[in-house]
Amino acid sequence: MVANRNQFAVSALMYGIGALSVVFALELVYFAFAGSGTSFKAAAPAQLSGTEALAIRSIGTEDDFHQIVERPLFTLDRKPLAENKAVQQINTVDIESRWSLSAVVSVGPTKHAYFQSLDGGQRVRLEEGMYFEKWKVELIDLEQVSLSSEGEAKTFRMKDIEIKARRKKPRSRAAVRKPTGKRTNLKGAAEKRLMSSQQAADSGKTATTAE
Repeated sequence: MVANRNQFAVSALMYGIGALSVVFALELVYFAFAGSGTSFKAAAPAQLSGTEALAIRSIGTEDDFHQIVERPLFTLDRKPLAENKAVQQINTVDIESRWSLSAVVSVGPTKHAYFQSLDGGQRVRLEEGMYFEKWKVELIDLEQVSLSSEGEAKTFRMKDIEIKARRKKPRSRAAVRKPTGKRTNLKGAAEKRLMSSQQAADSGKTATTAE
């Protein structure tokens, strides 16, 4: 019985040593591959072709997405757009017949030109380089403003505006006063007094001669 037990223990010990040897051998193989720099390449992703790849590229970047999300939906100073017919009618009319140069103000190196509609309903402040309808402000001087559009140029002058304003609103002249009846009566009374004084003088001379 004792011999059988010893034989079983020796057999178990031998199996354990064999298992440890196998594990040790596997570890050596693993570290050998890791040390040599050998790496396993991952499989390349499948490439999309046609409309699928185009749709993915047109999504945009993350910054574009944040700009769209942060953009306000409503603004307080937003006004409804005019109808297309109204806009076409306004553009066909000459700008000089609808606007006038009311003032030119210099604030440091910057010059501002103030345009006012002839009906007095609108007022616009412009600087050089800005657009006024389809016209670009090329130059702002103390007496004039130059505009250009598609090879055409227009100039608004302060003097021309003043002359037009005078023609449109002539000064009211004072009415000529007609001679009244009072002056005629005063003149007649003075003549009567003069005649009466002459008659009195003549009568005095006659009385002296008679004596």
